[in-house]
Amino acid sequence: MHKLRKFYYDNKYKIWGIIAFIILLIGIIQVTNAILANNNKLNNNTVEKNVIENINSENKDTYFSTDESVVSGEKIDSNKLEKASKAIEEFISECNNGNIEKAYNLLTDDCKNEMYQDIEKFTNYYYNQIFNNNTKKTAIIENWILNTYKVTISDDIMATGGVSTTNVQDYITVIEDDDILKISLNNYIGKEEINKVQVVNDIEFEIVEKDVYMDYEIYTIKVNNNTENNIVLDDLTNTKSIYLEDNNGVKHYAKSSEIIPNLLKINKGFSTQIDIKFNRTLTDESIEINSIVFSAVKFNTNQEEQQKQVIKIDL
Repeated sequence: MHKLRKFYYDNKYKIWGIIAFIILLIGIIQVTNAILANNNKLNNNTVEKNVIENINSENKDTYFSTDESVVSGEKIDSNKLEKASKAIEEFISECNNGNIEKAYNLLTDDCKNEMYQDIEKFTNYYYNQIFNNNTKKTAIIENWILNTYKVTISDDIMATGGVSTTNVQDYITVIEDDDILKISLNNYIGKEEINKVQVVNDIEFEIVEKDVYMDYEIYTIKVNNNTENNIVLDDLTNTKSIYLEDNNGVKHYAKSSEIIPNLLKINKGFSTQIDIKFNRTLTDESIEINSIVFSAVKFNTNQEEQQKQVIKIDL
């Protein structure tokens, strides 16, 4: 112990000098790392900003306001952003130039079949509502969620002298199929084939497909009654008895007022096809629908006080 104390006193200046040097070296490393990290962040932000600026400088009729999803906050891939901008820009440009047929041909087949079955319907119910006043339109694009973008279409203030009489908000979905870009309009996102069959208590349910919109989904369901009784899937007295259930246990209720009651009544040996609209806003890509639930099924229509049963169809 005495030798150690003597060594310290004989070399204390060197020891403290080494300690000071080590502390200084650690500080320099930390500061350097912080500067490099900040430079990388600035460089990334600059690259992303330049992507948007390059897109906006190239486009004549559309402008990207942000590369961040308004819903999730996630940033869109720059390549995906450029493709989406190109597709929406081409559509707005064709409409501005009065090329209705070319604009119509940019729609997905699902959008045509569901929303505008022919060019006349597209002209009357979309083009004439927005592009018919002979004023050039510009569009501000916001990254919304997945492949869907919020698009605000307005009169070009350079053409109107600063006064805009048109301000239309739409949700446009961009679909890439074999390197060909197509779009869906008017809040319609697209069709999803499901084709799942499940038999419950001798009732066969086939979930054929669903059409997805921004604020709701429409499921097409085929039902075969193979029981020995007439059945009623729901008497529609309760607005919350038919619903979708997602992976978080949240229920998304059917718009029962839009269901034709007779389609829910199926005599033994007969079949029916029902389109049911469910309230579901597309706000989180991680949410998945697990099942469709009919919670008030009656198996014998002759028994007025019959207890209602629950049928859950897995998706």
